[in-house]
Amino acid sequence: MLTDKSTFFSSISLSDKESMVLRSYALGMGDTAICKTLKLSRIQLNQIAQSLLDKFCVQNQYHLVKKAYRVGYLDRSNFILEDIKTKTLDFIETHLNRIGQISLSEKGKWEFYKLLLVYLKEMGEIENKKIPPKRD
Repeated sequence: MLTDKSTFFSSISLSDKESMVLRSYALGMGDTAICKTLKLSRIQLNQIAQSLLDKFCVQNQYHLVKKAYRVGYLDRSNFILEDIKTKTLDFIETHLNRIGQISLSEKGKWEFYKLLLVYLKEMGEIENKKIPPKRD
């Protein structure tokens, strides 16, 4: 077992797709969501996943992510809660046409501001669900 993180880190190079799949696993995404998000077939994902397992010398995705954090490939500060990420991506997809139509004029800035308020309201709804109710 390598004890020097930098030695292990420099001994492995990841392709862009491997890096994206590793980050997706770290976010807790399942195979179906990863395939959809990264536009991969199940076969492609399985090949990438096996390559990652081999490179990190681990047997499963849990240990893959755990080791990737331990050796410095992943940094916890780069990740947000899955439900916030999902809600943000859903919001962008839902409002993409509207976002693309907003001009940089003064009126357009206010339109974008209103859209951001809708987004913040939706994010607040997620946060409110996480706060347990007060007990008397």
